[in-house]
Amino acid sequence: MLEFLSSAYSWLIGLPIGASFAVITLPLLAITVSIVLTTRRRANDVRANDNVSTAAIRLVGGAFIFISAFTTATVWQQSNHVTEIASHEFGQVSSIVNNLAAQDTPAAVDLSSELRAYAETVSRDELVGAHAASTSDGANEHIVTVTRGIVDLSNEQKLNSNDVKVLLDSLASITDSRHARLSMPYPLLPMPIFVLLGLLGVLTVIVAASYPSGPDRRTKWLQSLTAVAVVASLLCTVVFLLNGESGWMREERLRPVQVFLDAFPAPAAK
Repeated sequence: MLEFLSSAYSWLIGLPIGASFAVITLPLLAITVSIVLTTRRRANDVRANDNVSTAAIRLVGGAFIFISAFTTATVWQQSNHVTEIASHEFGQVSSIVNNLAAQDTPAAVDLSSELRAYAETVSRDELVGAHAASTSDGANEHIVTVTRGIVDLSNEQKLNSNDVKVLLDSLASITDSRHARLSMPYPLLPMPIFVLLGLLGVLTVIVAASYPSGPDRRTKWLQSLTAVAVVASLLCTVVFLLNGESGWMREERLRPVQVFLDAFPAPAAK
């Protein structure tokens, strides 16, 4: 059961925005319509359960609003933390490229190209999904290649010892930042919290659709569809923030890499 829920959770947050919106909204709408049509058959003057319904909708609705606000803030903070780590990581990459650019040797140009390839690999395979390294761990291979290149330049006495230390320290910092970024939990929001949020959302829709609204049928539909709109919008907000490929945080996650790639374009082909 847990494995199924985990797979369904990962599948949901990996869907395109339009598809995830439909997956969330259509079931809620179906539940609401079925309950409203059922309750319309009751006598219009049945109001004996008003107090019970009022207490229920306050309790369930308040719990849903609280949990949705908590989850939205948590996901936003976690996603921003990924961006902060990437900013530090590619700040160090930029520092290395600037240092190598000051070295008058063709090997330094090749190492800069390796770092650009590292940035492209991270952008394509790691930051979009924001959770996993590429299958072959090509990003780490680029770092190893640059490290070997710096050691070779040192052995050939083309770099002084101070420059070598600075470059190796920056590479170590890049490795640490990448490890911290890949060690972030995925999904950024633990599954039990998302399941709780979903259950409270469904309960809110059910209670709102069942809530007595007197003889005016238009009021009944208005209150029920409004509840669907509120619940669906809050659930979709959380899902969109979690979605690394098409969600709202995609550009934020990719910005540090894009700034580096724009600052250090690939050399023109000869």
